[in-house]
Amino acid sequence: MFDGGKEEYAQKRNARLIGVREASILHEQLNLANRVRGNRRPIDIFKIISKDLKVPLLFKDLDNLEGICLKDPSPGILINSKKLLSRQRFTAAHELGHHRMGHGNSLDQEIFQIVDEDREDRPLEEVSANWFAHSFLFPRWLYTIQGRGLGIKTKEDAIDPNNVYQLSLRMGASYEATIYGLRSNNIISPHDVTNLKKVKPINLKKKLFRGEYDPDPRVDVWKMTESDHDRDFDLKEGDYVRLELPSRSPMGYTWGFKDSCFEENLDIIHDFYLISSSKNLIGGREKVAGLLKYRGPGVFKLELEERRSWLRSKKVIKNFSTNLTINKANENGIPSFMKPQILS
Repeated sequence: MFDGGKEEYAQKRNARLIGVREASILHEQLNLANRVRGNRRPIDIFKIISKDLKVPLLFKDLDNLEGICLKDPSPGILINSKKLLSRQRFTAAHELGHHRMGHGNSLDQEIFQIVDEDREDRPLEEVSANWFAHSFLFPRWLYTIQGRGLGIKTKEDAIDPNNVYQLSLRMGASYEATIYGLRSNNIISPHDVTNLKKVKPINLKKKLFRGEYDPDPRVDVWKMTESDHDRDFDLKEGDYVRLELPSRSPMGYTWGFKDSCFEENLDIIHDFYLISSSKNLIGGREKVAGLLKYRGPGVFKLELEERRSWLRSKKVIKNFSTNLTINKANENGIPSFMKPQILS
């Protein structure tokens, strides 16, 4: 290798380390790991920028730009309101990296959501900002927290494309960014990356439907199970929820939505149907699935009860509830989902 090549490699490596180190410092300053463990949500980059760090943050149609970080005449961050939420989150973290590392004004036309040393043909400040964003949003401890909630316990679980897709939703990342995050944290191998990238998210979404699938590629399908009871989730407008719950239907029990749910613009796409059974056991438990969708943005409490509906007493033997925030897409200015955080 020529000396010039060695020097360039050393510069890029140093730029990566600067970004990773700055992300780690900010994690500690904000006590972020403990905050996230308490609610098992993605790292709230918008709240961190606007409330914790008090950096002005706005969303605006920026045409062909992903984001802007302003240093002069006054600091601030602008994010393109027309991009997908996962891209907006990464862009916000990228611009925060510029801000934290004292870079000058930055107008970013293209930001890669993945970190790959073989693709780093960009200025050193962009390399640092990208590694900051990736390290800040997708630390190994967050993969552990979110993976545990999904029942990911083994290497085989971690390379299942269905699990990786659901993990990406809970990390607040794209499917591809999640794959590379698993790799950069040495959870999966380069060979696993190649195999996972062959699977298209649209096909994983189709498997979660019973019948025809909404063709809009921007729509996601969140699978929620018994372990998600009492959790909070942030979805975007148009997303679906697939509930998979254990059932005592052989004993006459059925799951039903509380009446209050139907007052909140809830549509039942598929009512509960059997997906697995243990019929050889007396009183054996089955698993059922249902698909639902909210018609518009807002904050909703999804509540279900398992009971024998044909009995006069209608005794409830099990409850399931979760809090869903449905965020409106493509809002200029301060998005509605951020206003309670800023004003509280």
